[in-house]
Amino acid sequence: MNQESNNIQNDNQEQNASFLKNDNSEVLSTNTEDNFNTNSEVISTPKPVAERPENIGIVSYNEPDKKEDNVPIKNDKLKEVEINYTPPSKGKIFLLVVFFILLIGFVIFLPDISKMIEERKRGDIEYEEVIIRTGTLKCSMKTNTTNLDKTYDLAFQFTDSKLDSAHFSIFTKGDVSLDEEALNELNNKCKKLEEASKSLAGVTIRCTYTPGKFLEEQILSYSTIDTEKLDDAFLEAGESNPNYEYQQDIGIIEKNLLASGYECERES
Repeated sequence: MNQESNNIQNDNQEQNASFLKNDNSEVLSTNTEDNFNTNSEVISTPKPVAERPENIGIVSYNEPDKKEDNVPIKNDKLKEVEINYTPPSKGKIFLLVVFFILLIGFVIFLPDISKMIEERKRGDIEYEEVIIRTGTLKCSMKTNTTNLDKTYDLAFQFTDSKLDSAHFSIFTKGDVSLDEEALNELNNKCKKLEEASKSLAGVTIRCTYTPGKFLEEQILSYSTIDTEKLDDAFLEAGESNPNYEYQQDIGIIEKNLLASGYECERES
């Protein structure tokens, strides 16, 4: 009896296990089919897209075709310019470079050029004076003392740059009352020289005195002067002989006078 009960119990357990197995298979199959159907629906069903109004906030950009980058642009005017263009010759380029170099040099050395031009002008004047070989050399100078003002005017006649004669003029000016004594003294010396030189050939002395003014003139013709007697006459009068000689180089006379402060010029 107990054995039968056990057999019945075992059969029931086997049926239950079989039933549970079949039931799980059906559930798994059902879940798999549901998942497949669901995925199929997700994939196959398109999402709705919202339509945009035309031409509102949309910028269209067409990307250029990269293959067209190397395609040359046809321009008839540019082609015509390229055809008509002629490059400058080497000679023109060289002349242009030389011109700019000279222009820069001129700007840099402009002060020196101006100075050179001025010196050249002075040199031309001096040269013109030097080539005057026959004419008159005129020199002048003014001196001032405490009371007396003196003006020396010297004129030398020369031929072929050699001294022939001279005319010396010495003008003295002073105060009529204060310098009367000094002017009288100068006049007295001149009178003595005039008296001593009367017997000398080629010598003329002139003395002119007025209140406040005195003028002494010496006219010397060196071709006929006895220099020794002339020295004695100047010594006797208390004056100094200029000591110029006949045929003396006029250039040396001019140089010495310029060194003494005279201003000189030559006239033909």
